[in-house]
Amino acid sequence: MSNLLRNLPIDLVRSFTVIVDSGSMQKASERVPVTASALSLQMKRLEDLLQLSLFHRDARGLTLTAEGSEFLRHARAVLEANDQAVVAIGGEALLGPVRLGFVQDFADAFLGGVLSRIAGEHGDVDLEVRSGKSMELLAQLASNELDVVFCMGQEGDAGSLGVAPMLWLGNPALLAQDVIPLALLNAPCRFREAALTALQAAERPYHILMQTEDLSVLKLAVARGMALTTRTALFAGNDLPIIAGALPQLPNVSYIMRRRRTVHGGVERLANTIGQIITDSGVGGRAA
Repeated sequence: MSNLLRNLPIDLVRSFTVIVDSGSMQKASERVPVTASALSLQMKRLEDLLQLSLFHRDARGLTLTAEGSEFLRHARAVLEANDQAVVAIGGEALLGPVRLGFVQDFADAFLGGVLSRIAGEHGDVDLEVRSGKSMELLAQLASNELDVVFCMGQEGDAGSLGVAPMLWLGNPALLAQDVIPLALLNAPCRFREAALTALQAAERPYHILMQTEDLSVLKLAVARGMALTTRTALFAGNDLPIIAGALPQLPNVSYIMRRRRTVHGGVERLANTIGQIITDSGVGGRAA
């Protein structure tokens, strides 16, 4: 390998990290304005410049070589330095897609307002929005698949935007049954754990009538009077009755915002804008 230093085009480096974060050329092409075949050519050019193989290519897809994993660490540092330099010289313009994660409650309640605000203040920004469970979103944040996450955590979390009580929700008539029917999200789920722990401590018999990965399915089951569940007033909205006093008390939950350790200044500003929208809405919800 030659000792001459090579200048790496920043667009190739950025494409490389997008491919790694996306898991495939095809998925990466949905996040950058080039086709999967063009991305493949870019990676061939990058490998030629580095004189290294960055990916193992087989029928199962792409995986990083040992050299590719090492280069990824440097690539992220290069992009961070590039973006910081652009901000320092040219201001807070947002570069590339901004990857946001919302727990489903937030997506249902706030996403419309968030998108309208972003369109007005950051009309040229490219967004990638995902929804899921808090633990899933935080894992994606930790693996650099997301830039900012809005989710739920324990009371007292450093990223708290506000605190709300966990509530029992559903048709009060179900309380007359000897065994309380429940509808819950699949584990792991802090609301599931809190509900079961509280009922067990109170020696109140229960039966998990339904469990699901889909929050909209859960809400439908509770709205139809099939079972009770636990969530916050944000989830209840104006559709689900809140049951007060008849069942064991539940803990509070924090609505939280988490960012990657280092994010572009424009992303930081956008995250704060969204956090303010959530805070201004009164995240504690309606009282029981």
